[in-house]
Amino acid sequence: MTDESTEQLATEAWLYGYPLVTAAVTMDTMTAVPARDDARRKAPVNQFCYMRATPDASFTEVVSPNADTLYSSAWLDLSDQPLVLALPEFGDRFWMVPILDAWSNVCAVVGRRGNGPSAGPFLIAGPSWSGPTPAGLTLLTSPTAVNWIIARYATSGPEDFPAVNRLQDATRLIPLSEWTGDPADYAPPPTSRCPPTPTPRRHPSTGSTRSTAARTSPFSTG
Repeated sequence: MTDESTEQLATEAWLYGYPLVTAAVTMDTMTAVPARDDARRKAPVNQFCYMRATPDASFTEVVSPNADTLYSSAWLDLSDQPLVLALPEFGDRFWMVPILDAWSNVCAVVGRRGNGPSAGPFLIAGPSWSGPTPAGLTLLTSPTAVNWIIARYATSGPEDFPAVNRLQDATRLIPLSEWTGDPADYAPPPTSRCPPTPTPRRHPSTGSTRSTAARTSPFSTG
């Protein structure tokens, strides 16, 4: 293999893998809490956190958040089992719930444009699941076990926040094994395993950095 072909192969591998690393660091940062913490915009894996007001200058998790929507965010790990996504009745409000895979590609999206004022419940399954879809659930599949939901609800401003907050509270995730048909029957565990907060460490020989949390991430290969 020539030096040129080796460099080309290394470049392609970097381009292929870098989105996974970025997603893993973002996931570890946003799930590094033992319980949901809306004020810090964090929640354990497979739980929503609810952003109760429009983002201000302190919001640095992602670039360019909307100023006219409230968000509900959840990182999913579908390695063990699928999750049920339950949604409320939205009336005439614009809403959308995109699901991003580990490469940040939108693998599924539900919302007002395609579903109207209400939709679901949905069964979100990863690539390794092959069981039957229970009656009453609509299957959404992802090519990766790790996914990010970023639900959006249109809002007209602070006076409208309480109404949107009620819709957020009714946007819920339930493990399939806990699903009874009624989202109210399930409550997330009061505390969950808290992954370490990513801390960049400089490699002694190359000078490059890597996150210490990468070794415990569901994205990790070793």
